[in-house]
Amino acid sequence: AVVSTQSTGGDMSDWTQIDNTDYNLCKSYPPLFYVPVQASVPLIMSNILEFRSKGRIPALCWLNGSGAILLRSAQPKTGILAKNCKEDQDYVSMVRNLSYNRS
Repeated sequence: AVVSTQSTGGDMSDWTQIDNTDYNLCKSYPPLFYVPVQASVPLIMSNILEFRSKGRIPALCWLNGSGAILLRSAQPKTGILAKNCKEDQDYVSMVRNLSYNRS
């Protein structure tokens, strides 16, 4: 799923492209996908990838000019012990703030 913002007028300045051309991050994601700029640090990304089923982190699929976004992801691996991941929680907050901070 390649993100297209030409028809919607979306601003991609808060998003960074992630290279997945060898499918080492996520086998079911396209060769290139987008995440928030702040989340592109490799340590954070690796923790989030490990916490999400099959490495399917929330990735941008659609962005409109008003700031509305559509993401794709898999559920977190919380398990019966209700584990959590601080980086994943922060990541979801970043995405939510990117959507809410648009006018």
